[in-house]
Amino acid sequence: MNKVAFIDVVISNGYNKEPAVRFNDESTAFSFRFGDKIYDPKAENNTRWLNMTAKGFGNICKTVQKMKLSGGSHVTMFGKLTEEEWTDSEGELKRRQVFVADEIFYASGGKKSESDTEPAASKKKPAKEEGEFTGFEQLGNFGSFYDE
Repeated sequence: MNKVAFIDVVISNGYNKEPAVRFNDESTAFSFRFGDKIYDPKAENNTRWLNMTAKGFGNICKTVQKMKLSGGSHVTMFGKLTEEEWTDSEGELKRRQVFVADEIFYASGGKKSESDTEPAASKKKPAKEEGEFTGFEQLGNFGSFYDE
């Protein structure tokens, strides 16, 4: 099965003042809703929220408990997509896609240091030493992809 990543998504607030992240009694399973703002030319301001349910089972539950996630937390998750089926109270078969997480990390947030609030132009870069890696070095004698 293919692995799927959701990068920097937002955990939704709990419905009707319920906790955003819910655990079973044994703390061996959890679930929460998350969303991501996506481009949609038919929506107001060309964006809308895509919402989905995330679940996890086993060892990842301990990680999620230690993270103390709440509504508004930004996370990055890796796992797989699956489909749930159930019958509603009127006897109609319902389906939805669910993300089953096997890895989860904080994506952003936390207190910024004072240096993070300085404008980029005012930050001084250290002097580059001779032979230091600059982030790009041409491999071989092939020329640039963009050369004509």
